[in-house]
Amino acid sequence: MKRIIAVILAVIMIVSLAACGKADTPETTAAAEEKSTEAAEETAEPPESAPEEESTAQPEEPETEESSEEEMPAPAVGDLAVGDTIAGFTVTEISEFPLVGAQQILFEHGATGAKLLYIANNDTNRVFDLSFFTRAVDNTGLPHVFEHATLSGSEKYPSKTLFFNLSYQTYNTYMNASTYPLVTTYPVASLSEAQLLKYADFYTDCCLHPMVLEDESIFREEAWRYRLGSPDDPLTIEGTVYSEMQGSLDLTSMADYNLLRAAFPGSTIGNIFGGDPAYIPDMTFEALKNYHEMYYHPSNCTAFLYGRFDDYAAFLRLLDEAFAPYEKREFTFEDKDYT
Repeated sequence: MKRIIAVILAVIMIVSLAACGKADTPETTAAAEEKSTEAAEETAEPPESAPEEESTAQPEEPETEESSEEEMPAPAVGDLAVGDTIAGFTVTEISEFPLVGAQQILFEHGATGAKLLYIANNDTNRVFDLSFFTRAVDNTGLPHVFEHATLSGSEKYPSKTLFFNLSYQTYNTYMNASTYPLVTTYPVASLSEAQLLKYADFYTDCCLHPMVLEDESIFREEAWRYRLGSPDDPLTIEGTVYSEMQGSLDLTSMADYNLLRAAFPGSTIGNIFGGDPAYIPDMTFEALKNYHEMYYHPSNCTAFLYGRFDDYAAFLRLLDEAFAPYEKREFTFEDKDYT
């Protein structure tokens, strides 16, 4: 698991560095952050007259239960100690990360066992990420298709286009998702802490309650579908992932997969996690829904925070509320057919 977390850490670092091209210089970061926070507050709520299908609305502020007692502020990062509990998350480990001038705080969610790694430094290009340990159980590309479908709306944000509107019309420095042989990760970055909290709510609800579970059209758009332009045209197959992988697989990548199959016979590591176009049409809508049930659970989730936060506990509270309906599950990743 430490190796997988190291891979995800590398992704977080890449996200932060890649986003620097869109970020302000250090001298202007503070001013930009203040302006962006004000902009986020002004645009957080859609106009009351907007129709329900309007897809340019900002994600809502995460709701919190009102309490008669004033909530105590979370300890500053430097004051945290192993055993401290904040919003259902307990500190299990604290270490230094000199490479990026950071302190690492590893939390574990008491109810579900979900992990959260907070990499605390002075970088204002903040990152939030949710990662799930996934496997390519065959060559149909289930991990890849579900990664595409996940951000196509959710129960709380029922819009297929909201992700793209947020990407191009709001104050973010990076929004994406990526599939790897052993993990699927959903990073988002922003110079605005307030804006990032809204993105985190959108990403979390999409991962746990994606609209694709109820809307087969998303599966057909992202995976595969038949197309007949006219009665005289040949029947063809289309789909976002299907088309992408036709251009992605070449002699070099196929040689790599053949090497893995020869070195690890029967192992899932030899399966094409992005999907083999020859097998993608074998994927069914039921298989995609079962894949979500198999892997997308808080107990199989590692969340990440990176950068400088005035209220890091707000993200812990968001996740604690989102994870509340779930019970802890044990996840094992045995490669049973590996010989």
